[in-house]
Amino acid sequence: AKRSAMAIFGFGDASGSGFGSSLEIDGRIHYRHKQWSELISSNSSNFRELFNLVAAIDEASRGGHLDNAELFLFTDNTTAEGAYYKGSSKSKFIFDLVLKLKLLGQNTKLILHVIHVAGTRMIWQGTDGLSRGDLFEGVMSGESMTTFVPLHQTALTRGSAIRSWINSWWGTATELLHLNPDGWYTTGQGTTDCLWDPAPAAVDAAFEQLGKAKHKRPEISHVVVVPRSFTSHWRKQLRKIADVVFTVPVGVDFWPCCCHEPLIVAICLPLADRRPWRLRSTRLVGEVERSLSDLSQATPYWGRDILREFLHSSRILSTLPELVVREMLHPYRRGKISDSKT
Repeated sequence: AKRSAMAIFGFGDASGSGFGSSLEIDGRIHYRHKQWSELISSNSSNFRELFNLVAAIDEASRGGHLDNAELFLFTDNTTAEGAYYKGSSKSKFIFDLVLKLKLLGQNTKLILHVIHVAGTRMIWQGTDGLSRGDLFEGVMSGESMTTFVPLHQTALTRGSAIRSWINSWWGTATELLHLNPDGWYTTGQGTTDCLWDPAPAAVDAAFEQLGKAKHKRPEISHVVVVPRSFTSHWRKQLRKIADVVFTVPVGVDFWPCCCHEPLIVAICLPLADRRPWRLRSTRLVGEVERSLSDLSQATPYWGRDILREFLHSSRILSTLPELVVREMLHPYRRGKISDSKT
């Protein structure tokens, strides 16, 4: 029978001495683990990681398990994810592996997603241990594969304290309106400042509606929180929509280590009444993003004071003289004084 809508989840990991992968197909775990040959082990870690993913897919496809399927394959190697979606690499060896992945997808009509996850999630899931010959962790001990797949979980589902943290720096009398998926199409298009909390698998749909909301009502603010997963599908889009984008590391009080992947937070501000109209790419935003990136995980109320001060500054820009605003936003774009004598 044709399995045209079957979703398959899997993890692949490679160490210096060995490799392992685990795929859940028709409710059963198909796993593989071995030691590298001397030839493969002498290559780079990026090559070994991608080679392991290619070998896992190749073996499953030869068994007829991937025909007309959609495979979500998780790796803790960012180069493997980036090379697959870019479709190329400066390294000839990695390029050849990417090409083979593309050909495997075409030959089996496979829809493949290569998704980066944190190394701690790989350990928890069990494939990290599998690459070292440990067959008694995570899915190998009988736990369900879907327990370790994070694509359906929103940020507020993983960390309920996020809402209180956002309220601590938002700084207005009215709280942000938290949108559920139905609200993306209705109240999210209205006149209220909103909090968008999409699951990574649904970010495409959410950001499409967020873009429409910004176009319809440029005077409204929005805050977006989403776990750093499946980012190849939405990171560029978010950068175009939002004015401020920053990453919250795991281990802060409202985003604990059990969340594994960092948290991406974005702020969409109203259009200004003067140039440059948007604060994105201005000095004010750049300083905020740099300050947040320098914060330690142990910082109490992580980022609260920096964000509160930034939002206050952004809200009073319209009341300040144009020269002062220009100094805050574009201090290096004023006309130069000529040194020539007249």
